[in-house]
Amino acid sequence: GRCRLLVQSDRPQDILAAIDAAAATGADLFIAHTTIDPETVAAIVAAQGVDAVLRDGVLATQGEPASTGGGRIHMMTSGTTGQPKLAAHTLDSLLARAKRAAEGNASSSARWLLTYQPSGFAGVQVQLTAAWTGSAVVSPGERTPVGFRTAATENAITHISATPTFWRAFLMMIRPGEFALQQATLGGEAADQGILDRIRTTFPTARITHTYASTEAGVVYAVHDGREGFPVAWLDAPDRPVQLRVRDELLQIRSPHAMRGYLNLEGQPLLEDGWLGTLDRVEIRGDR
Repeated sequence: GRCRLLVQSDRPQDILAAIDAAAATGADLFIAHTTIDPETVAAIVAAQGVDAVLRDGVLATQGEPASTGGGRIHMMTSGTTGQPKLAAHTLDSLLARAKRAAEGNASSSARWLLTYQPSGFAGVQVQLTAAWTGSAVVSPGERTPVGFRTAATENAITHISATPTFWRAFLMMIRPGEFALQQATLGGEAADQGILDRIRTTFPTARITHTYASTEAGVVYAVHDGREGFPVAWLDAPDRPVQLRVRDELLQIRSPHAMRGYLNLEGQPLLEDGWLGTLDRVEIRGDR
């Protein structure tokens, strides 16, 4: 009977259970970072009519049940520059990349190391990909370089998705051949050639991918050729499923997996012609 649920947890089982419950009932779901302070969470609960809160495995109801839910999953930005923005997605839009991974014969024997914050867009993507393909997620209790290395070696990790900053620290501790990595993915920041080459040296048989994604746009593209940047031919290519263009040196995106807009802000990055303005600056070098 509850239609608007907020989950605030760093436990993957809480995040996935909340997504599953919302999908099964058509409820609206709000996923909050544990770093967001209680006062801000309380303000979101009041403003959005949230009627149930799941925090670290404990469910508490709030007031009278909401009249209806819209089946949206609201991902929150970090709130480091003000109030968190609420980007509205559907489960289908969040699952798009996981379904592509399954179509690519992703193995159910894969073991993912969860380096991202579980409540963030990238962390949710890792969890949904693992769940959709029937593989495992390893979330270490000690989220330090030592803790991640221990988790990777003791659990025979096969897949790691992380920021280039994480990879730089992680590779300082890992010896080549220490575990059999099959997939190395970089996201959250621009991947430079140096870090791509270092991963190749340490894990010579791994597939290396760097992605561009955001809370607002979803997963935009993935590059597999081992080179920094992305092919310039992808710009203004109408036949691509996610279209890219540059206006005034800023990247703009049109994607079926983009958010439906911010729930709690008047200023929207959605442009009048259906494109989304990222405010991310692009530089063209040769064919990249």
